[in-house]
Amino acid sequence: RELRPESPHSRRPPASVESAANAAIGGRERAAPQEEAQGHATVIFAHGRGYSQELHTNANGEADIVLFPGNFTLACEAESNYDRLMPDVIAVPSRFAVMELKVVATMKKRCIFLIVDHLNRPYPRFPLHLRPKESADRLWPKSLQTKANGRGKARLGRGVWIASYDAAEGEPRDAWPVQPLQTEFEVQEAEVPQFFRICVHRIRFTCDIMLRTRFQEPVASCQFALRAASGDRALARGESTDIGLASCDLPVGRFVFWLEAGETSPFVPVQFEVVVKEDASFTPLEQEVETKTADVTFHLITPDGEAAPGCTFHLSPQFNESAGSQAWAIAVKTDAGGLARASMCLLEPYVFSVKESGV
Repeated sequence: RELRPESPHSRRPPASVESAANAAIGGRERAAPQEEAQGHATVIFAHGRGYSQELHTNANGEADIVLFPGNFTLACEAESNYDRLMPDVIAVPSRFAVMELKVVATMKKRCIFLIVDHLNRPYPRFPLHLRPKESADRLWPKSLQTKANGRGKARLGRGVWIASYDAAEGEPRDAWPVQPLQTEFEVQEAEVPQFFRICVHRIRFTCDIMLRTRFQEPVASCQFALRAASGDRALARGESTDIGLASCDLPVGRFVFWLEAGETSPFVPVQFEVVVKEDASFTPLEQEVETKTADVTFHLITPDGEAAPGCTFHLSPQFNESAGSQAWAIAVKTDAGGLARASMCLLEPYVFSVKESGV
């Protein structure tokens, strides 16, 4: 009826399995913690014929359940913080009597994973799949993704686990960014967080290219594709972020970057070469993208709200390439209705000015 934590005990890992980097610290003798009632816990009673029933404890860790005679297997929920139950099998006798049962639960262990590549650099956003080596351990697989520093956290039950690349559904093996990975490690009985360092061999490297206009405006939400220099098949596709960052994973070699700007996009389609070296460096880090031109209609009015016919105004780029020169200024004159049309580059800042007419 009660769920209480089990006293920890040390255990040596098999020789063929990696243990935590701080296993020696975690394996020291520690005083047994006092047992505490586990309130609002869930225990699953499963019969060999497919029948199962859940038991939910109250705030004091106690609960009642009615079972028919037979053998039942006790287990915790897959996503709970409990690891194993002792006992994990009970036999309900064929007599009408109250059966008192004390269940001791062990907690899953806190594990920290550091994923580094063969160049000894942290691997950010690496999808890691963790599964128990033996199905008899009654452990459930778990997936996680590392952060920007290459680290990830998870709570795992005691036993031998296998770490591998967590491929997306339908992702072919030739598109994997790393070589096939199968690393065994053992989670031991320790209250301190256990640290595991896993090294992977990268065959694709993350390339972040900043796309901007000549006025440092970001090329945002624009589709792009990368193809091999000697082929037409797209090796990577994506969309630039709000800050104009185009990110993709590429193997070593030369590639052609295609910016696929649509008709409604303010940017001009462009292509340029991307070179990825064996040391994971790549060029270019930043690429300038030109913008389209469009005809813009101006409607000039007086302070009284009347049209301003025959008014001459000038449009000059704010960041003129030839400083101190007015060669790039555009002179425009309104018609009888105060309307005028000028051809302007999109996303380019202009200076609007009206000179005194002397009238």
